Amino acid sequence: MITPGSANRHAAAFFRAAIDAAGRLRRRALLVTGYGDHVPHPLPTHAHHATFAPFSTLFPGVAAVVHHGGIGTCAQGLAAGVPQLVMPMGFDQPDNAARLVRLGVGHVIRPAQFTAPAVAAALDRLLSSAAVADRCAQWRREICASEAAARTCDLIEAQFRGAAD
Repeated sequence: MITPGSANRHAAAFFRAAIDAAGRLRRRALLVTGYGDHVPHPLPTHAHHATFAPFSTLFPGVAAVVHHGGIGTCAQGLAAGVPQLVMPMGFDQPDNAARLVRLGVGHVIRPAQFTAPAVAAALDRLLSSAAVADRCAQWRREICASEAAARTCDLIEAQFRGAAD
C-alpha cells in the first residue's frame, strides 16, 4: 500500500519509485491518493489506484505500507501490525519515522534517496526480516489489547467531570 499523505500535492516521483520497486519485487501496489494527476498513466498491471481507502480496513491485509510518516498512517500501520517504509518530508514526519525505526517496525528513506532500487531493497529487508515481523505482531497485540479508545474517552470524561465540580 502506497500513500504520500492527504496533503502532499507533489507525489509523482514518490509514486513512480514505489511502483517500480513493487514491480522489481513482483508485488502488487495499491496507490491511495485523491490527487490522480500524481499517478502515472497508464499504470502497470501490478498497480492500482484508489482515491480513498479506510486504512483501518485496508492495512491488516497488506504486506507493507509505504508512506510519508504522518502520525495517523503510522498509528494505523502499528495497529495493523505491518512493516512501514517511510519517506518523511516535514513537520512531525521525521520524528514519527525515527520512532517506527526504534520500535523495530520501519525503515526510513530520505526524499533525495527515494529511488526504485533503494525502495525495493528496503522493502525486501522489511518483508524478509523475522525480527520485523515479530515486532509488528507484538505492537499489534499490544495496541489491540490496550483498549486505547475506551481509556481515552474515560480520561476525557474524567476531565470534564472535574471541570464541572
